[in-house]
Amino acid sequence: MPLIKLSDGSELNYKSKGQGDAVVFISGLNGKASFWDEQLTYFSRYFQVITFDHRGFGKSSNQAHEPETLARLTGDVASLLDALGIETAHFVGHSLGGAIAQSLAADYPETIKSLVLSATWLKPDDRLTRIFLARQKFLTIDGLRHQKEPQTTK
Repeated sequence: MPLIKLSDGSELNYKSKGQGDAVVFISGLNGKASFWDEQLTYFSRYFQVITFDHRGFGKSSNQAHEPETLARLTGDVASLLDALGIETAHFVGHSLGGAIAQSLAADYPETIKSLVLSATWLKPDDRLTRIFLARQKFLTIDGLRHQKEPQTTK
């Protein structure tokens, strides 16, 4: 899978398949492009489908060395669109991916053709913020790095 270079030196790993209107699938916490493999296979018959690994997961790197923010993750998607020359797209976001899609709609409204939001939230409260920070710390403990992989089955 190809990589794009982000402004802070991080690299974002992505998949792009198909032609036509762009549909960007954004996964949740610990998100990897492979979460959407079945959707990529099906929808790429009709659209240009784009999926990606969130920074620090899969084959994407994270050079920021600080806790993630919704603004940074949103900027990553905007940078991906720019790198691919995509002006507008349909966005499908699950969980954190839905929050990123909503943030894109607020900060980059010119890029939005439509949004599909699944099991998401608009703004994290203090409790959710603490959970995300604890999860990030948890993932750095030796022996638990495998948890960076999505825990899904088919």
